[in-house]
Amino acid sequence: MSSNLSTLARDEAGKRNIETPARFEGEYSIMSGIYANPDNQWLSAISGSRVNATPSVGGWIEGNKGIDSLAVYSNVLGGTWAPYKLARTNNNDNVSRTTPLLDAGSKSNANSRFDSLGGYDIVFTSDTTKWSECIVIESGLPNATFGEPATEGNQKRFNIRKGNIGYGVGRSKFPGYAINVESGERVNIFFAEASSYPEENGADMKWNPSSNTDFFKRGGRHFIYVTRRKYDSCNEIYNLLTVNGTNFDNPPNTARRAIMSMVDWVNVPILASGKTLLSSDLRVKLRVAKPYIADVVTNNNGGIPYFTFNSLNTLKNANSDLAKSKEAALDLINVVPNPYYAFSAYEQDRNDNRVRFTNLPAEAQISIYTTSGMLVTRLSKSDEATPYIEWDLRNSSRIPIASGVYIIHVNCPGIGERSLKWMAVMRPLDFTNF
Repeated sequence: MSSNLSTLARDEAGKRNIETPARFEGEYSIMSGIYANPDNQWLSAISGSRVNATPSVGGWIEGNKGIDSLAVYSNVLGGTWAPYKLARTNNNDNVSRTTPLLDAGSKSNANSRFDSLGGYDIVFTSDTTKWSECIVIESGLPNATFGEPATEGNQKRFNIRKGNIGYGVGRSKFPGYAINVESGERVNIFFAEASSYPEENGADMKWNPSSNTDFFKRGGRHFIYVTRRKYDSCNEIYNLLTVNGTNFDNPPNTARRAIMSMVDWVNVPILASGKTLLSSDLRVKLRVAKPYIADVVTNNNGGIPYFTFNSLNTLKNANSDLAKSKEAALDLINVVPNPYYAFSAYEQDRNDNRVRFTNLPAEAQISIYTTSGMLVTRLSKSDEATPYIEWDLRNSSRIPIASGVYIIHVNCPGIGERSLKWMAVMRPLDFTNF
């Protein structure tokens, strides 16, 4: 199955939107970036599909013809977002300084196919109440490797950052959040920065890439990592990467690979030239629609879905609350209108006088008395079809009642009794039709 859809992409300068066709085999995807203010597109990114001339090296997206034969996932939003498993392996010095990939082993730990790759909304916002607590990892190199300045505290690449800006060592806040649109859950999102380059905002523990497009500096290497893990302020990831806060310098590589195996999408962002960070809210929409597949988990009912339930707890609760339920039901019984001022909406013509007793159970007896205790009339019902009785404001001798106050007693067998006061102001008889 294949389809020609549109992938909304941005050019590298981040100044305009272009639509490029994309062909998908067996999967349908729509990728887009939506700004609250379309005239203020402040976020750009390094395209991972672009081959660099100096130094001569491929982009940070390596691709994989075995699982992405049409290079669909290698060109999401112009190659600015990609599944983590497609990031380029650091097989030479230049790549190891610029790829968002930990190592080849972390790629093999990631999902081998795209069937479990999630669709997400990644929201960037200036509203600090919506920011995500997260970890920050080091994307610089220690010991002035390859001639780069040393990282803060000589921290190793992809270990926790050693900075502390008030949230704890290696902790910060990402200016936004990520939602898994398939499950509706908020998920963990975190970022990297290269503390080797403080002039590119790489040493302040904040996600604030610069606009420097230099191949090595890359805006301070503020890589973004969107995980499939339910949001927990990145506590699970932090504990793995620091061995529960006891080892910030040499966590086991198995732990680092376990963290990267949680990552679905990665991005290498830069600030668009001449723009201000977070000057407009932005929602990046990554969609991976998956075909329905047959999944028979049981042979019961011939593989057709079936459901079981019981009402035991419901009945227990109803019985234990029966007295309260009866009282509540009686409280709903009323006479309308009250008071009656010579007219009601239930009347059919000028000679009709009518009120209604509402919210009655199937069986009810209504007795109407004067304030002196004299019985005026009795009404009754014994059907479930209508929850009310109408009264034509006549006594048992079919004589219209006088204006005044009346006492109404409602008896509901098996439920209880209710008393009401009701006042009537009767209108004079109309002799027009006589």
